[in-house]
Amino acid sequence: MVNIEFKFREVGTLDNKRILMGIASIILIGVVIGIIFVNLDIENRPKPSTPELVIGEYFLYYKGVNITWLGSAGFKLKTQDVVIYLDPYQIPVKETDKADIVFGSHGHADHLSASDIKKLTKVNDTILYTPFLVEMENVSTISIEDIVSLPVKEICCIKPGDIRESHGVTLEFVPAYNIDKYRFPGQLWHPPEINWTGVIIDFGDLRVYHAGDTDHIPEMNLISCDIALLPVMGLAMMTAEEAAEAIISLKNSSDLKFAIPMHYTYPFTLSNLGNITIGSLEEATGFSEKANCTTVILKPLYYKDYES
Repeated sequence: MVNIEFKFREVGTLDNKRILMGIASIILIGVVIGIIFVNLDIENRPKPSTPELVIGEYFLYYKGVNITWLGSAGFKLKTQDVVIYLDPYQIPVKETDKADIVFGSHGHADHLSASDIKKLTKVNDTILYTPFLVEMENVSTISIEDIVSLPVKEICCIKPGDIRESHGVTLEFVPAYNIDKYRFPGQLWHPPEINWTGVIIDFGDLRVYHAGDTDHIPEMNLISCDIALLPVMGLAMMTAEEAAEAIISLKNSSDLKFAIPMHYTYPFTLSNLGNITIGSLEEATGFSEKANCTTVILKPLYYKDYES
């Protein structure tokens, strides 16, 4: 008789651990490979492109610059790198975007408002650009003391023809004055001899022109810009018809893309009249109908009473 003896080897605890570790290693390697392939797939997918142009109720976004109309002649220009305010006026305390740069075009309280600039200031960091501060009876309506006491890093007094660079942008200051708009006989609202200014802000790929309070002046034939912010209210500045004529001048020297009318909703307080508003949407629509370019009529962000 042949005896056949079967010997069974018991699997020990150490072998069990080795098997489990092997399985875990295989799973981990699979997970890592999966993550790598997922990441490669995501990287290779076409990324959604940022639109070059977006037009909203209160803003125009073009070539990386967001232009928001605040009301009157006030605008906020914002990119990823810089926040610029132009002629800020009647700004609520809730405004959270603090200014790297503020431009006040001239010495009228609705364009160079110390109280509003103070709300927007990065303490000891904001740069204020404004024409040389002069007091002229019946012309300037600001307190120089209020301006020079602002907690800004620097007040740069400028004049037409000056060029400054700050925060990656170039600011070119251009004339802004009246030809035939008189406060009273013999006294222009914005006399040329005071050297008040508009400004062209050059972002590199985009040039934005803020005209300030001005008539249609000959210097506009030399201004190169992509976007023009033009007053249209009349009285102390261009009428809608004159602003449309200014477009012809601007197009003589630039490839103008858009024009945005401003300074036609102008709320302010007079002690004997209370809260009143000068101008209406009619000026803006009249300009849009006559101007030989693409016009964008925005709503004023901070002026809620917007009626024609």
